[in-house]
Amino acid sequence: MTVGRECIYKYSPNIGLNDFRILHHDERYLLLNEYIKELHSTSKNAKSYRDIYIIMQNLEDKNTDWNYHAYNELIKKCSRLREGWTIDSDLQSEYWDQIKIRKSGPVKPASKIKVYVKTRSGEIKDLYIGAIKELISKGDSGFESKISKKQRDDMACFYVRKNEFYILEKYFRNHAEELILGNRFVANRGLIGVSRDLVDIDSHNAQQAKIIWDYFGMIDETREVDIGDMYRMFVLGWNANLPSNNPFYKDFAKCTAQSFVILMDTLDVILGRAEILDESLLLNDEVEIWGLLESSRSWEDFDKQLAEMKK
Repeated sequence: MTVGRECIYKYSPNIGLNDFRILHHDERYLLLNEYIKELHSTSKNAKSYRDIYIIMQNLEDKNTDWNYHAYNELIKKCSRLREGWTIDSDLQSEYWDQIKIRKSGPVKPASKIKVYVKTRSGEIKDLYIGAIKELISKGDSGFESKISKKQRDDMACFYVRKNEFYILEKYFRNHAEELILGNRFVANRGLIGVSRDLVDIDSHNAQQAKIIWDYFGMIDETREVDIGDMYRMFVLGWNANLPSNNPFYKDFAKCTAQSFVILMDTLDVILGRAEILDESLLLNDEVEIWGLLESSRSWEDFDKQLAEMKK
C-alpha cells in the first residue's frame, strides 16, 4: 500500500486540521453540551483530570458477576477450543482481568481496534465468554481483552484486527437486546464502542478527561460551557497555535497525530457529523498508516516523514 496524505484523507477528514468550529447546534450537540455542563457543576472538588476520568466512566464500588469462579469457567470452556491457541491472563488488578489469546506460529502485524461493550443488566460473564469463544472459533489471529470486576460504562474491551471486529460485531448484533450504549465520549457503531489505545496516555477516555479538565480550568461559570470552544482549544493547542502557558498547549502540543485524529474522528461520530464506515480510520488496522500517525507530533512532522517514506 502507498501511504500519502491523500490516501489517509479518504479514511479521516481530520488529517491536516488546524482549526475547528461548530456552526450548527443540533440536538446531539446540545445533549453533549448539557452533559459537560452537568459534569462541570458536579466536579468542583476535582483535583486532577483523573477525577474527571472516574466520573466519566461511571465507575461504581459495586462488583460485576466477573470473578475468579467466572475466570475458571472461561478457562474450562475455551482453553481447548482450538489446537495451538493459548490463554495468558493477568488477574492482579483491582478493577480488570486482562486475558490474551495467542495463536501459535507467525502472525502479520496489525494495529488493534478497541471495542467496548456495556450490558443492560450489569451482568457481563456469559456475554463475554461467548464473545471469546466466537473469536477463538472463527478468528484467524490472536487477540486481547479485558473485563471489569466493577460496574462501569465500559464493562468489557477487546483489542482485535479488522476481520475479528466483524466477528464481534455480528456476535453482539445477535445479542443486541442485552446491550446499551456506554461512555458517551466513545464513538459507536450500533451498540458497540470503537476506538483504540493511545501511545501518548494509553487510554482514549483519559485523554478525553484531560481535554475537559483543561477546559474547566479556563472557565468560571457552568453557563459558559461550550463544547465547540472546548474542542477548538484542543485543536489549536495540538497545532501549537496558543501561547505556551496555555494548558491546552502544555498538554497537547507534543501529543501524537494518532491521539489528535482519534479524538476528532470520535467527536464527528458523536455529533452525527460522520459514521463509522467499513473504510473509516477508526476501523483501519494497517500498521503503516498508524505508525506514521503515532510518530508524528505535528502536520509538518507528518509531511516530513511522509516525504521520507516516498524516497
